[in-house]
Amino acid sequence: MFRRALLVSSLALTACSSHAPGSELTGRASMAIASVPTNVSCIQVTSANSIRSVSNSFSVTAGQSTVLELSNLPTGRSRSRVRLPAPCAQVTSSSIPDWWARP
Repeated sequence: MFRRALLVSSLALTACSSHAPGSELTGRASMAIASVPTNVSCIQVTSANSIRSVSNSFSVTAGQSTVLELSNLPTGRSRSRVRLPAPCAQVTSSSIPDWWARP
């Protein structure tokens, strides 16, 4: 079931970017999850390029569908996704994810 949800989220990821003269390029993306896997309470998405990194944490409910909206993303980036069993408010830098994906 979890693999199917990840496939849907990977396929549903859309992105675009904008640029104002004299500013850094930024982008935004949406990630749709058809059904949040069991035992997942928090999803973290990190986007990075050679200049900066942006991390977003989303509180989610197992079994529910959700759309994660990401903004102010660095362009030319790599993106990683992590799922955690603890609520986002309890996640620390030492929290151990039970799954992660890298491009």
